[in-house]
Amino acid sequence: MDINIDFIPDPVIVTDKGGRILALNTSASELGLSGGANIHDYIGKNIAEIEIDGRSYEIKISETTEFNLYILRDITERKEVERKLKESENMYRTLVELSPDAIVVHDGQKIVFANRRAAELSGFEKPEEMVGLPIMNFVHPDYVDLVRERISRMMKNRTIAPFVEEKFVLPDGSVRDVEVSVSFITFNEKPAILLVVRDVTERKRMEEEVIESERKYKDFFHNTLDIIVVTDLRGNYVEVNKEFERITGYSRDEILGKNFRDVLPKKEADYLFKKYNEAFRERKSVYGLEFKFTTRFGETKYVEGKVRPLIKKDRVVGFIANFKDITERKKLEEELRRTNKLLKTINHINELVVREKDLQKLIEMTVKEIGEYSNHAWIGIYRDGHLNPIGTSGIDIKTVRQEIEKGMLCVEKAAEMKKPVVVYKNEHRPKCPNFNAHKEYNCYIFPIVYHEKLVGIMTIHSDIRISDEEVKLLQTLADNIAFAINSIELEKMKEQAVLQIDRNIEQFAILVDKIRNPLAVIIGAVEVGCDNYDIQRKVFEAVNKVESIIAELERGWLESEDVRKLLRGMRDEDTSG
Repeated sequence: MDINIDFIPDPVIVTDKGGRILALNTSASELGLSGGANIHDYIGKNIAEIEIDGRSYEIKISETTEFNLYILRDITERKEVERKLKESENMYRTLVELSPDAIVVHDGQKIVFANRRAAELSGFEKPEEMVGLPIMNFVHPDYVDLVRERISRMMKNRTIAPFVEEKFVLPDGSVRDVEVSVSFITFNEKPAILLVVRDVTERKRMEEEVIESERKYKDFFHNTLDIIVVTDLRGNYVEVNKEFERITGYSRDEILGKNFRDVLPKKEADYLFKKYNEAFRERKSVYGLEFKFTTRFGETKYVEGKVRPLIKKDRVVGFIANFKDITERKKLEEELRRTNKLLKTINHINELVVREKDLQKLIEMTVKEIGEYSNHAWIGIYRDGHLNPIGTSGIDIKTVRQEIEKGMLCVEKAAEMKKPVVVYKNEHRPKCPNFNAHKEYNCYIFPIVYHEKLVGIMTIHSDIRISDEEVKLLQTLADNIAFAINSIELEKMKEQAVLQIDRNIEQFAILVDKIRNPLAVIIGAVEVGCDNYDIQRKVFEAVNKVESIIAELERGWLESEDVRKLLRGMRDEDTSG
């Protein structure tokens, strides 16, 4: 057989009609085939592919009336590509079916493919139920125009659309928030659009809840009546609320970034550092913080509260502290403390009023007691229309006299009104002669009045403002002092009355003796030397009248003696009491 088959690169085998090999080209010989053998020993009948030495060959048979021509085409590489392609298809099919996202393919109008997640999302039992449904059935009315324009553009330009957020309407009428990735593809050799849809309804709901929670937290943070301060580990301000701004006078913008040591006195700053360090070490809230500070406007404020560490990933990254303004409470506590102290002072002074009969000592001891309640104080008594300071505390009496001589407007006003006069630090009038001496003090002037009579003045100068209740108590004290002054003066008058009565009684006795002795001489002389009855009668009548006068004097003497005993008895009772 004269056939040239060596020019053919693929293995070629020529056989007769019975299958005996008549000729082989070089490529076929290299496969181990030999002439004269039967082709069916190597290749079975009706076999389209064969594998020789690990390589795959596709068999093509051409038949003539005289012989058959077998051509073996090496398809090993193609088979490998097909295998990999099949593996890839299987993998992608698995990914599509198991994808947590809904995957839908449509041809611009109807759905041609949907995966399992798409069916679950849409409420179908099987993905096949979605095939053939119009894609626009799932588009929310708010997005219809947008989606149609996008489909038209993509089918025309065969592009990829940017990632978008939309709303889908499901067959049951419910609305879902979705994220959609859109791509142009070829599906079943036709142009199509691939949608990868992720249901973000729950995430959006949670985001909205988080936003709402943050809004509520922000509202609470800024509108709470507590001062809230967030600091880093170094004590630098990271965030403050509106109450912080209101109480301290510092705005948020000017305080953020500053350290609390920049705005607090060293003592308070060290105290806070100690408490914050305790919260850092213990990794828990520390309660019972209390300290004072000066606001931007120079006002002293007291606060109390707690601090807790901010922990992130098991690390303390900062602190958040809550404080309440307790300034008013502290003021009330201080007023209560001072009021209790004042009540004790008044009780003590009342004891002095009852016990002490020396006016000078009483005033000095009273002023000493009041002095412990104020910066300085003094009491003056009016004598002959002039105010004379008797007792002072915290200021020498010479200075008080000089101030009185200059003229004290507030004292003059209290004396005129016979009512307390209060002048606070910022209310002193520059025209007051003692303005420089008193401008740093709150001045309290109390008239000492007994039965509408102005007896004296009690003055207190203090760098703290005392309450209205304390003013009332101090005026009560002034009234008690007025009573004591009047009592002491009455006692002096009683002493003087007793002395005068003693002198009078003594004079009565001397006068009676002086009268009775001459009368006895006159009676004796008349009886002896006068025989005239009429003269004797007239003399005796005159003597009797004198005796009556003497008897009257003796009765007055006895009454004076009773008065003296009464006065002395009252004095002794007062002394023993």
